[in-house]
Amino acid sequence: MKASLAGPRQAALGLTGPPFTSPADVVAHLGAVQSQAYGMALWSLGRRLEAATLDTVHESFQRGDLVRTHVLRPTWHFVMPGDLRWLLQLSAPRVHRLMASSAKQLELTTALLERSAGVIVDELADGRPRTRAELGLALAEAGLPSTGTALAHQMVFAEIEALVCSGPMSGPHPTYVLASARVPTTDPLPIDEALARLALLYFRGHGPARAKDLAWWSSLTLAESQRAITLAGLRPLEHDGQAYWATDEQPEAAPVPRAQLLPNFDEYISYVRDPDDLAHLGGTIQDVMRSSGLLFVDGQVTGSWTRTLRSQEVRIEVRSQRPLSAPVLRAVEQEAAWFGRFVEREADLHVVS
Repeated sequence: MKASLAGPRQAALGLTGPPFTSPADVVAHLGAVQSQAYGMALWSLGRRLEAATLDTVHESFQRGDLVRTHVLRPTWHFVMPGDLRWLLQLSAPRVHRLMASSAKQLELTTALLERSAGVIVDELADGRPRTRAELGLALAEAGLPSTGTALAHQMVFAEIEALVCSGPMSGPHPTYVLASARVPTTDPLPIDEALARLALLYFRGHGPARAKDLAWWSSLTLAESQRAITLAGLRPLEHDGQAYWATDEQPEAAPVPRAQLLPNFDEYISYVRDPDDLAHLGGTIQDVMRSSGLLFVDGQVTGSWTRTLRSQEVRIEVRSQRPLSAPVLRAVEQEAAWFGRFVEREADLHVVS
């Protein structure tokens, strides 16, 4: 990322400045938090809180303070229950189109998907959460595809239709419940109101950013994103010959930490949509996909990190693309200690450069 954007963006994203008070506050501010890797997504929330632990953030999810579902792009995201329906109002048509090609390859017609969604809703009607595998058994009994990618696709369809969402985790396994059990019923918003709300939400928690960043994050078209920006009355900025936008509520930028150990799908890199964008962060798409987390030095990708939980300690292995100076190494040690406190274990740090 261009150095002059790292400070404002990290402030907007809650990575610098005053910490949030609860996991729900983080999600409400950011609008949606990518969460396909559940454990590291909890760290994404905890990293923005004061004195949070893995257990306290997990308990917030278990209570239903926030839900985890497919709503954008599509992949798993944490969202606030009260935001889910109007977000899907905007994103669902686009996400269905994005999934149409894979549905065709899997021979999942619209009629079949609607039928499977009905089976899933009936199976969840008693209020007991079910894992994907358990719902697959119900689909098999109905003579419908019930395993692998076809099962996953059917579940996403039901989520995008706002029929189901996450229930509490069952050990390491996600469960599903009827959306009506965790998500308040609300009337659809006028489309212009929903677009303006989306733009304000995104740029408040991610800006300064571009119209194409909003389009990538939200699954909207570029034209829809540009209209949302206009409707929201955002403040234009220019940087490096490109148009950026921000809200009037952007927090004051603070110094970017010397080092940060963030999840590889943290919202800090959520604007990335092509190799050039990630190159501005000093990284490549392989950096994001190969590891549990990314090492940032002065806001730039400098390496990766993994963690291994043991009974009394957590082994944290940091791989840096270049040797770390003494001040940066001290900052990495502080980050590792912070993660250790989060998982309530002694941090056993190993740095390879």
